Amino acid sequence: MSLEDWQIPFEPRLYWTTYFDKQNEVEIGLFATFLMDNLQKSFEERSIKGSMIDVGSGPTIHTLMTASGHCDSIVCSDFTLANREELEMWVNKDKNALDWTPYFEYVSNIEGKRAPFQIENDVRSKIASIVHCDVRQSNVIGNVKSFDVVLSSLCISNATNNLPDYMRCLENIGRLVKPGGYFILYAFIARKSGYPIGNTYHITACVDEMSICNKLQEMKFDILQRKLIPAYGSDYDGDHFFVASQLKNY
Repeated sequence: MSLEDWQIPFEPRLYWTTYFDKQNEVEIGLFATFLMDNLQKSFEERSIKGSMIDVGSGPTIHTLMTASGHCDSIVCSDFTLANREELEMWVNKDKNALDWTPYFEYVSNIEGKRAPFQIENDVRSKIASIVHCDVRQSNVIGNVKSFDVVLSSLCISNATNNLPDYMRCLENIGRLVKPGGYFILYAFIARKSGYPIGNTYHITACVDEMSICNKLQEMKFDILQRKLIPAYGSDYDGDHFFVASQLKNY
């Protein structure tokens, strides 16, 4: 895939309205509860902590909410400038920033520890930087820094249109994990190659669950937690897959 092919205009606001707006109850259940429940389980049961990077954040912060109660610092990253600008707007409390209130409330309910406003404050205070990333490069964020926790949600599918490239990107992201650290991946297991945002159809890679797990094990990760659910109520044709893994410490 060429750089030009990958730079199809991405509209953060339209993406958020389509898949994250509270008015769309089916998608709230699909994109929030499955991911947030599994993040909560992983962080709590494994006592995951330390430094974290979210690779391919998009314009979203829902993936950071549970992590903000465990990690010391969080780096957000995205290839697209418009997505990084949306994140900056939220961090800076811009009056036009996206409203994540229902998501803070949901995480507050499932963890039973922090009030929604406390989670919101924790996320803001833990975000150390918002940087450019390119998962197609062996050096994803332009330096050799590694992290205790690497999280990536639905990023690689948007950066690739075939399985070999998907696996290369997965390996590139995995290089950011410290020995003994954690790689948490939320992936779309697609049976057709794309998804709509408004009138634009974004091409994605078709990938299967076992290919992901086999690649992680080849990279010396131990699979700790995995779960697959159908992408019901969606224009997608496929499944949603959550996998948490730990890099062997040797």
